[in-house]
Amino acid sequence: MVSSWMQNTKQGVDSDAKNSGLFGEWQVGMFKPEIAKNGKVPRNDFGNVDLYQECMMPIGCVWINDVDDMGMFSRVCRKLNIDTAKAVTGFDGRKGYPVCEGYVICKEFEETARDAYAQQYGVNIEKREKERKALVRKRWRRALKAVLVRKRVNAMFEGNRPDPNIERILMRKIEEEREDEQNKPGLPYKIL
Repeated sequence: MVSSWMQNTKQGVDSDAKNSGLFGEWQVGMFKPEIAKNGKVPRNDFGNVDLYQECMMPIGCVWINDVDDMGMFSRVCRKLNIDTAKAVTGFDGRKGYPVCEGYVICKEFEETARDAYAQQYGVNIEKREKERKALVRKRWRRALKAVLVRKRVNAMFEGNRPDPNIERILMRKIEEEREDEQNKPGLPYKIL
């Protein structure tokens, strides 16, 4: 109970009287987390799990927040039909948006999900590395062509002809790389 000047004035009692309730008894009880049933994670109205404290973890569930690529983990769980829910650990102080860190899944699916994620993530890293190397080769080829064009233009304005041997060697190198790219099996995705 606390003192409320306005309430005390209305009731006609001393202004320091503590007769106004600040909170109800039901608001200060210990939190009782829900129980996961049939492999389904209990969620809030927004489809997330509130995990502001450890005691809020639903019974029979685990919090997975130590994976590198959260989107990949979610996709792997969806493929395996494992129910996952984002874990809301707080709110952004400026905008008020929820801060989600990791996923909550049922304990019985934890090992399966982690193994599938490790397998998929390893393959994904290899794909990204191939993609990166192809992109680097493409950029180097473009830069090399730009240098050759610039030399030609400078030579035309100066009245000179660029060294044909260097030009022939560079063009041969570009053509060899282009043929290698065409002979390689294509990547299943487009490189931007």
